[in-house]
Amino acid sequence: MFIFHITKKSLRIAGLVLLAVILLVLFLFFANKNLQSSDNDWLLAGYPDGTTPAQQQTFLRGYGWEVDPAPLAVRDIVIPSEFDDVYEEYNQIQRTQGFDLCEFKEETVSLITYNVINYQGAATQVTASLLVCRGKIIGGDISSSDAENGFTLGFKLEG
Repeated sequence: MFIFHITKKSLRIAGLVLLAVILLVLFLFFANKNLQSSDNDWLLAGYPDGTTPAQQQTFLRGYGWEVDPAPLAVRDIVIPSEFDDVYEEYNQIQRTQGFDLCEFKEETVSLITYNVINYQGAATQVTASLLVCRGKIIGGDISSSDAENGFTLGFKLEG
């Protein structure tokens, strides 16, 4: 027969051990969340700044595009976790210009659209769209939704 004797001192020690374990678990939980966040921030370090309209317009001007000062639209979208054929084709455009949306799957990003004022030969409105994640430009395109001659291109000005 085994007799187990509990003293106030052993209860106090057990309580302190339990408290230490709980604090350790909480610390590891929050430290892991911070590491994940800083991993994404490190990923964004190489991307162009796009927090303000002025930075966005300067970025587009670097490719030869002139746009109206005010965006046509700003909305949040989520990059899907799985790309269908349309997203794969769009991401191919991104890859040719040094971006890759695969790195941002499941991220909520801002889609900012400007009216392009110096595109030659378009029968309808041409827009510049920028994808911005936490103040960094991670992709985008130049496009026209013309029913007959619509297009989606990278930023590089052809001509």
